[in-house]
Amino acid sequence: MSYNPVTKHISTPFAENVSPDNALPEHPRPQMVRQHWQNLNGLWDYALEPIGTTSAPDTYQGQILVPFAIDAPLSGIMEILRPNQRLWYRRSITLPETWADKRILLHFQASDWETSVYINGEKAGQHRGGYDPFTFDITDHLTDGENELTVSCWDATEQQPQALGKQIMPENRQGFRYQPTGGIWQTVWLEAVPEQSIRTLRLTPDIDNGKIDILVSGENLKNCQIQTIAYDGNQQIAETTGQADRTISLGIPNAKLWHPDHPFLYDLKVKVQHNGETNDTIDSYFGMRKIAIGEDENGIKRFLLNDQPIFQLGPLDQGYWPDGILTPPSDEAILFDLQYLKQIACNMVRVHVKTHPDRWYYHCDRLGLLVWQDMVCMPKFGQSVSPEAAQQWKTEFDNIMDWLHNHPSVVQWIIFNEGWGQHDTERLTDLIAQRDPSRLVTSASGWADMGTGDIYDIHDYTFYPATAQQQCANDRIVLLGEAGGFNLCIPGHTWYDHEEPSEHIDHINDITRPTYPTPRAMEDDYRFWVENLRAMVGLTPLNGVVYTQITDVEHELNGWLTYDRKISKIDPDELGKIHATLWDPPQFETIIGPHTEWRYSMDDVSTLPAIHTSPRTNLPNCGGDWCQTRFDDSSWNAGKGPFGTSDAPIYLRTTIDLNQRPDKPLFYVASSADCQIFISGQLIRSLRVRQHSAPISETCALLHPDEFHLLTPGENTICAILLPSQRPSYLSIQLLDMK
Repeated sequence: MSYNPVTKHISTPFAENVSPDNALPEHPRPQMVRQHWQNLNGLWDYALEPIGTTSAPDTYQGQILVPFAIDAPLSGIMEILRPNQRLWYRRSITLPETWADKRILLHFQASDWETSVYINGEKAGQHRGGYDPFTFDITDHLTDGENELTVSCWDATEQQPQALGKQIMPENRQGFRYQPTGGIWQTVWLEAVPEQSIRTLRLTPDIDNGKIDILVSGENLKNCQIQTIAYDGNQQIAETTGQADRTISLGIPNAKLWHPDHPFLYDLKVKVQHNGETNDTIDSYFGMRKIAIGEDENGIKRFLLNDQPIFQLGPLDQGYWPDGILTPPSDEAILFDLQYLKQIACNMVRVHVKTHPDRWYYHCDRLGLLVWQDMVCMPKFGQSVSPEAAQQWKTEFDNIMDWLHNHPSVVQWIIFNEGWGQHDTERLTDLIAQRDPSRLVTSASGWADMGTGDIYDIHDYTFYPATAQQQCANDRIVLLGEAGGFNLCIPGHTWYDHEEPSEHIDHINDITRPTYPTPRAMEDDYRFWVENLRAMVGLTPLNGVVYTQITDVEHELNGWLTYDRKISKIDPDELGKIHATLWDPPQFETIIGPHTEWRYSMDDVSTLPAIHTSPRTNLPNCGGDWCQTRFDDSSWNAGKGPFGTSDAPIYLRTTIDLNQRPDKPLFYVASSADCQIFISGQLIRSLRVRQHSAPISETCALLHPDEFHLLTPGENTICAILLPSQRPSYLSIQLLDMK
């Protein structure tokens, strides 16, 4: 049967070269490479049967291109696998004669969700979990010559509490959810190993003591010696011998440290030796790096790489492709995304509630990108977490942690995202920190923070995002785990062809993610947004920003790149220049400082207008006499910030006398609730503080160049109002000139 991908939607340039002969042909596991392996990607027979079917069908409906999921255009099928269906695969396998005396391992890099494997009609094993690799020893089920491999897959998607990420059935779509993925979606391959063989390899760098700790486990290794040899290029630099299931410390003299600016990798060879013979050999690699928390001279907690603070910028990476869905079309496609991130001056990427193929992490290791790895979430809608589901989810997370442990690029584990399937947070955070003390742990990215873990992670899509005040974060690092999300439609490059350019830009009220009519409008605003972030880097505890997102995904239009990867909405070189400014700390000149005296009122002052709130923002749409320069505030209280009360709005006024207009004026605001800022009677900002963020948030609001005229030489009146909230009120405002 001939193979033809489905062409219903847009596709990437990389899909054009995909065929049954070259479907992801590379070795899928670069950190454990042996000589004897066989890639099983290609055309397999497939059949969709009712869920009650327990035996392989007599006839198959056609052929599917593995490893692309049946839902993906590149599979050649693009049909949704339903929870009431079972997907069957079949192909034949024939082993090389040189494998005759070896054990044969069948590897699945990922298959969603319940996968049962049969060899010549005999069950070889079953795995549950859609995002972690698994292996079966099929040796005892094989016969000489041709063998039949049959695979059965079932996936409940959101009909049960299972790790599924952003998948949802099309008819149930709500929020930011996408095409589901059922069945095999990563490489399937065979490997021949000796009776005495390595099964797992755990590498943990220790730069403080100049060594790499190596833990080897496997089959029949009790009486064997494990030899480990490190190489710098072609030069051997270290060698030692130890035993399986015991830590082997390999000294690395004058270690070259791994860093995004110089991602140096050592090669590693691990050998199993018995009675003077080498029975098994693994080729691998490692990077020497250290992740920790430090504190700067101002008491701000900092993310440390190799004992030095590092500010991190990168995208939210959904890991979706229009042609492969969860599966990249090729290794070239993986490299395109990651090299693009390096080109635009990113040093980090957050893998969002999914996992990538192992080679994606390998390329991050090589290119130098820090990876924040989410655990794959359970459904956001309509499910509660049963004890059985919690245990299965934890098993899958443990598997993912073990699988990705050796990648130096992976620096942080994120357990929950925005409360989706969140449960037992404190206990799980402690367990994961104990399981891997070499990395940092975020208990919850956005929303449901429980005060535990290493990171206080805030999601804020307002144009002027807020971070937590360091005192509210306790001893944790403060990050913006999601921000930005600028929308721009590029006609001809959207998943749905009815998408059209539109516009929604309102920086004063700042009620939603902006939508731009043209690339130029987006670039101008994006440049200003990054400049505001640069101010936050200098004034707040901000350690990193995750921009949503690297590409458009299906109905979402907020990527740097279009979904087909054909258009960068801002020129990549220009985008890199914009981002590079974040590593250039600004200087500030104080105009209104923390010790400035304000006039303030916490009373229901009769001369003030009534407060009318917008139903979308809960911010007051008010002005009136109180914020005008001419208003008589002599009856108000006088004092220095911060200001607070428990049950009433706070109105603030101060007058400043400027010799000249500031070059780049900005307001620094620390507040417990929504507030508004006025200059000489004109509303310039309505700043939103999400009620699930920190008790006291800090933000910066630069003035647009077209607002500079509001500050004039001579007398200027600055006013602000803080809305009451369920929290004790807190407000502190400074006006600075950014240099």
